[in-house]
Amino acid sequence: MSPISPSGKTFEELLRRSRAREKEALEELLRFTRKEMEAWAAQKADTAQPGGSRPSDIYQETAIQVVQHFASFQGFTQGEWFAWVKKIISSQARQLARDAGRKKRAPAGFLSLDAEEAQAVPIPQQSPSQLTAQKEEWNQLDKNLALLPAEQREACRLHHLEELTATEVAKRMGKSKAAVESLLQRGLKKLRELSAQSAQNLTEPTLGLQVGEYSIVRKAAVGATSELYEGSHRSSGAIVAVKVLRPKWCRQKEIVARFLNEAHALQELQHPHLVRAMAKGTLPQGAPFMILEWLPTDLHQLLTARGGRLQITDCSRVLQQLASALESLHAHGLIHRDLKPANVLVSHSKPGAVTVKLADLGLAKHTVGDGALPSALPVSTAGSALLGTWDYMAPEQWVHSKTAGPKADVYSLGVLGFQLLTGRLPFIAGAQGDLMTQHLEQPPPLELLPDSVPTPVRTLLSRMLSKKASERPTPRELQEILPVTRK
Repeated sequence: MSPISPSGKTFEELLRRSRAREKEALEELLRFTRKEMEAWAAQKADTAQPGGSRPSDIYQETAIQVVQHFASFQGFTQGEWFAWVKKIISSQARQLARDAGRKKRAPAGFLSLDAEEAQAVPIPQQSPSQLTAQKEEWNQLDKNLALLPAEQREACRLHHLEELTATEVAKRMGKSKAAVESLLQRGLKKLRELSAQSAQNLTEPTLGLQVGEYSIVRKAAVGATSELYEGSHRSSGAIVAVKVLRPKWCRQKEIVARFLNEAHALQELQHPHLVRAMAKGTLPQGAPFMILEWLPTDLHQLLTARGGRLQITDCSRVLQQLASALESLHAHGLIHRDLKPANVLVSHSKPGAVTVKLADLGLAKHTVGDGALPSALPVSTAGSALLGTWDYMAPEQWVHSKTAGPKADVYSLGVLGFQLLTGRLPFIAGAQGDLMTQHLEQPPPLELLPDSVPTPVRTLLSRMLSKKASERPTPRELQEILPVTRK
């Protein structure tokens, strides 16, 4: 690959260093993309309308979002990088346009209720847990709204939830516009105070904290709803992972239920290719936690180190192992629904002997039937909610995620298999709707598979990526076919 930066670094090197959390590398990657970003921002700018978004505004907001959400980028090529950045630009252009519309209705000097929250507006490639977290944040807002004095509550409800102007609210409430503006400002201040009080009641675990038989050593990673700490056994010194629900989500019933269900399932399902949970409980601060085996490298990181793809032997091993894990999950009434490289942990990385374990059951669907594992707590999901990561979602997940069956996991595994062999995803698009159309209608580009891929594997991937769930193989069939390809 040719250098793309004044320092002589290639795109792949800058991407690798950025993922290793080298701030300078990410800044250089942004400088490399700046010309394209500014051009795309200019195309999206709403300059025709007074107060519309300017290219410079879109560019600046996009750069901020790229830095904040860089960990969610799953690609390896410049094309995938540009497509991801384009999605963010489109999202920021729409958000700035909505903000401009709100400012036209809002009284002078008034701060919109979602002005701060909008900085975390969901963008393409957000994980499902992030989307769930945002929904729960607005649920919490509704709860806090009920704690306001009656007139403040009614003014805020009409203005922020029904999106009436201050003048319209004043007419509805029979008050002057100045009185309504005062109610709105005092209500907003009170809502922020209530939110701050809730956050103060729960705190993050401190280093050295005793968690059962383990001690917290350091914070290792931060997710949308949970944080991962490195821990050690007090007597043996064995290293473990301590996964803790973040304090701000400990009052959200759905997120707590998903966390506890994941801990319960991982404890009950002892399988060689499922990450192992040793314990679960509640910290003194009130946050639930689970103790997991320490596997600090995921498949996404391994792919980055290997240049984006695996040899056929290791690819076959990974697919067979994950098919075995899925068979166990399905036999116990669980559908994973979010199989992707970031949720596959690597226990052995030696070429020709790669060993992996499936992790993160936070979105797993519990079904009923013989052998089904009971969930710790019930979870209700809106029927229209998209559950899964877009790039890996089966056609039925796009249409009605809540009713997707076990074969949806097989499709996701097929997407992963294609990626392991080619170094890219089978379907790439700059917008959610375009990506959905490809998953629903377009055949997978099997012609991109290297010539070294055996015919049985090509045929298998074609079946796994079938648009019809009934035409996909079962995890048992995958395990029976894949060993042939390893000889």
